[in-house]
Parts: sequence; C-alpha cells; structure tokens
Amino acid sequence: DQENQTISVTFILLGFSKYPDLQVPLFLFFLTTYSVTLLGNLGITAIVMVNTQLRNTSMDFFLAHLSFVDFCYSTSVTPKLLENLLVEDRTISFSGCILQVFFACTCVMTETYTLAVMAYDRFIAVCDPLRCTVAMSPKLCSILVGTSYSWGLICSTTLTYFLMRLSFQGVNILNSGSIPL
Repeated sequence: DQENQTISVTFILLGFSKYPDLQVPLFLFFLTTYSVTLLGNLGITAIVMVNTQLRNTSMDFFLAHLSFVDFCYSTSVTPKLLENLLVEDRTISFSGCILQVFFACTCVMTETYTLAVMAYDRFIAVCDPLRCTVAMSPKLCSILVGTSYSWGLICSTTLTYFLMRLSFQGVNILNSGSIPL
C-alpha cells in the first residue's frame, strides 16, 4: 500500500497583504529606495574600477567590493518584495525560496567578512601608516577579498544544506508579523 511520495512545497508570503491601501505607496517607496541603492552601489563600484588611482588603494578596492556585494544582496531580496506588493499570488516555490536564502546568505556572509577585512586594513593604516601600502599590497588585498567571497560561499552553502534537510510539511503561510524577533 504505497502512496504517492511526491510533495510540492510552496510558501505563501503574507507580508503587507493586511493593508491593501498601502501596497502601491509601499511599492513606490521600496522601488525608489531600491533604485537609489542600486545606482549608488554600482556608481561606487564603477568609479573605483575605472579610476586607476582609486583602484590601487586598499580602502577603495575593498569599498568597491563591499558595494558590489551590497548590490547583489539588494538584488537577491528586493525584486520578490516588489512583486509581492503588486500581485495577488504571493507564493514562492521551495526551490525559489532556497535559492533566495542561499544568495542572500552568501551576500550577507561575504559582506561581513569584507567588513572584517576592511577593519584590518584600517588597523594597519592607523598602527603603521608609513608601511601601510607595502603591508596591504594589491596581491594581499586580492587574496583577502577572494577569501571573503570563498568563506561567504562556504558558510551559506553549509546553512542552506542544513535548511534543505528540514521538513516543510503542514502550514505553509509565513506571516512576518508573527515571527518573534
């Protein structure tokens, strides 16, 4: 007596569905904020990559990568939020949810490690300002940024792996207002 073991997991994201009058103003507000964030982060990244004087300083090199990671993070989360403010069907598939969590975790972890690398760079600049450019060589900066991306990817892969092993059966409505902080 075998049953069909195929399970289709879909999540319903409630979000701001209790306030239909606020959805259009919130959409416009979040779209404006998202656009400004994208322009700012891409602008910083482009200016540092185009200008060779900025690219050769460790602080600006790290800042460009931090802006790029922040751009990726905003892009991994905000489009689904904007979509949910406009459409009636607020569902997300299990694989879509896992992918969004994976990309968001990767960006957050990478951003955290990049901030730690930037703190180390400023520590070297304050403690030994005369040797800062030698101590923070372009090769070392590239290695530190690569390590930040690698650790972000490793940590998010580990978290996503354990998340995928959980059972998601039963109630599939995620009410952000009822999630304890």
